[in-house]
Amino acid sequence: MSALAASAMGGMPQLATLAAGIVGGLIVLLAAWRREWEVPLHAIGATMLGVIAWVANERIWWLAVLAVLTISGSFWVALARGRRRLRDSEARTEQLASQLDRRISELFSLQELSYVLSESIQLDRIVDQVSRYAGRFLQADGAIVVLADDDGATVLRVVAASGTLEPLLGQVSRVADTGLVRFAIQRERIEVSQGVATPTVDLIADITVRSAAVAPLRSQGITMGALAVADRQGGPFTTEDLWLLSTVATNASVVLANSRLYEIVRRSKEEWETAFNALTEGIAVVGPKGSVLRANRALAALAEVAEAELVGRNFCEMLFGASDAVGELIEAAYRGERTAPLVVRLERNQRVLRLTAAPLAQEGSVVILVEDVTEQRIMEAQLIQNDKMASIGQLVSGVAHELNNP
Repeated sequence: MSALAASAMGGMPQLATLAAGIVGGLIVLLAAWRREWEVPLHAIGATMLGVIAWVANERIWWLAVLAVLTISGSFWVALARGRRRLRDSEARTEQLASQLDRRISELFSLQELSYVLSESIQLDRIVDQVSRYAGRFLQADGAIVVLADDDGATVLRVVAASGTLEPLLGQVSRVADTGLVRFAIQRERIEVSQGVATPTVDLIADITVRSAAVAPLRSQGITMGALAVADRQGGPFTTEDLWLLSTVATNASVVLANSRLYEIVRRSKEEWETAFNALTEGIAVVGPKGSVLRANRALAALAEVAEAELVGRNFCEMLFGASDAVGELIEAAYRGERTAPLVVRLERNQRVLRLTAAPLAQEGSVVILVEDVTEQRIMEAQLIQNDKMASIGQLVSGVAHELNNP
């Protein structure tokens, strides 16, 4: 029994060594295979080398060989795993670098577009630039800008086109059109259709393309039209492409809204100036110091000066010289008072003018209406003279009658 016990006791270190070698090898394998379980390999290697040295001292060579093979296998597995990670990391780095380059290029392109759009407020130039830049940004064969002729978008008109879609310039789409452009406008969202090699996507006005992406042009809750690109050269439209299309459409919508607002203001200004200058009465807007801020052609004719020379001159001195009555009329208007019209005769040409002044909403400014009533006063004088002559005639006739019939 004692011999068997001694033999068992002698075999226990060998079993412990074997177990340590196997467990250590498994730890190294798992550490090499699972990244989240990695431990410092030099520590494991040192431990295993210690086991090998102990086994060698005990002269159990097969266990030493098993430990060496285990460590060697673990090392090569770790090396292969490291190389694969390195390749994956390099691929991800290249992918991120490519995405970063594209983002930077997109940002520079959008900045360039913003500079171009800020240079002009004219609608024709804006839509032309948007069409060309959108086609270039998204590597599309063609691009168009479509605007609605009315608020209901019942009639759509292609106002700009580039690339293969340039023949569409001026095309009109009615309500019955079922193209992708009208769907995007009606649904107020980006619409994408990826076709096949042959043109099967109905874009607008029965024009088919291989693929297309359309973004509505909306600003302040109003849909003005749409921006469409067709037949991307690099393959199907990606998420990044749609993001860029949406960004271009958003910027273009703001600029187009400003352009339309500018056009409305310009037309209103022209209509107002036309009516302002068509009046036969002179009109002047006079500032706080009595200088003319705005005047029409009729006033320039009455003052006998060029229209461009009216602005900035003193209203009273320009027409009447030192006139206390005209000055009091203007001062009363400054105070918000409405006085009776004032009739003044010009010394230099004996014209008779009637002045009416009223305060403006703008603080410290008044508007003065100047009417030339010279002819009216002459006619009134003639009427008075005629009445006097008629009265004298009646008097003479009456006296003669009395003399003839005492």
